[in-house]
Amino acid sequence: MTVTYLPPMTGGGARPGDALLMEAVASGPAYARSRAASRWHLVRSAIDRIWQHGDGELVRSLHYWCGTFVSGRKALTTDTPPPDEPVCGTCFGRREGADPDRPDLLFSPRIQPPKKCPGSQRRWYTETAWNRGVCLACGDAVKLRAFGGVYNSNWGAQNHPPGPGLVAGCEFHGWRDLVLHNGRVVCRCGAL
Repeated sequence: MTVTYLPPMTGGGARPGDALLMEAVASGPAYARSRAASRWHLVRSAIDRIWQHGDGELVRSLHYWCGTFVSGRKALTTDTPPPDEPVCGTCFGRREGADPDRPDLLFSPRIQPPKKCPGSQRRWYTETAWNRGVCLACGDAVKLRAFGGVYNSNWGAQNHPPGPGLVAGCEFHGWRDLVLHNGRVVCRCGAL
């Protein structure tokens, strides 16, 4: 039984060119653990990455719902764990809490769009008038203004909610590490 994985959101920062070395895995086995683990975990996402420190081989990392992960070299995977071996309860709780069909439970993974546009207080705009512009991150018409302090004054788009044209979030970093690259707003990991 192959299950569909979520986008592999990471907590780390993006480095330029990272997107060339890794790829999200869309589906795979439901359970995994390392050889030394005491229980099976539910797999939330997976990444295939080119191992730079070795001979350039492809290594799969499996990320669990409970927040831990296992490298593909050490991973044991299965669709159904043996009935006499324990399964991680935290993985089950978080997966149930993230289910949109269960509004009585709450677990919010980091794949939600931002409440404030990532182009806010940045120079990511196309100027249409001396104090008006179009935000390059979301496509909305925004007011331009000064922000910062006396010694750190900048000019850019004022804080605004994201518009309907918000750039798609990176499958690895969401909207956390966006940069302006060649006139487009992209994730830092895809900017070269």
